[in-house]
Amino acid sequence: MKIRPEDFEMSPLAGYGLCFLALIMGGLGLEKFAAKEAQVKRGVIAAQTEFATLSAIGDTEHWASRLLESTEARQQLQSEIWQGNTSGVIAAEVQQALRGLAQSHGFDNIKVRVDPDPVDVDGIFVLNFEFSGRAPTPKTLADYFEGLATSPKMIIIDEARFTQTLRSPRPPVFTMSGLVPVQIAAAAAVNGDG
Repeated sequence: MKIRPEDFEMSPLAGYGLCFLALIMGGLGLEKFAAKEAQVKRGVIAAQTEFATLSAIGDTEHWASRLLESTEARQQLQSEIWQGNTSGVIAAEVQQALRGLAQSHGFDNIKVRVDPDPVDVDGIFVLNFEFSGRAPTPKTLADYFEGLATSPKMIIIDEARFTQTLRSPRPPVFTMSGLVPVQIAAAAAVNGDG
């Protein structure tokens, strides 16, 4: 079959429809192009603003001192975390520290329990503990709190209670619970951290 020029002729209505369709397609294309151009323009403005901010910050001499401060703060925090080869060893050290501090302040009926199973709290492992004992005087209790606060290792108290019977001449029972952040050397070695 041979193609003839008459095969490509169209009616005026079909021609108008085709032109109208081409106009619609062109309008949609221009609309998408304008939206993309606006998006790119906003991105360029944001990048220029960020570059100007970073250039202004980069010209300052504070980065070296900030790095030093950050390193010192990390080392300070690291020195305050309870460390040991196993969580059981750390739990025993925490228990001994809490008991020893209480004994040095004259507490009676001391009971300390440290859960040796570490709990992950926002990426930091902690051990939970419970303490109870009788402080001979309110000043002794205040001194005990001061000892906890100035401890070289971090001890976080999350709950404290006093129980006193009005008819009993004995000192009130002081109970507290809390947690201590830990770093377990055996776990760090397994994870490749140490």
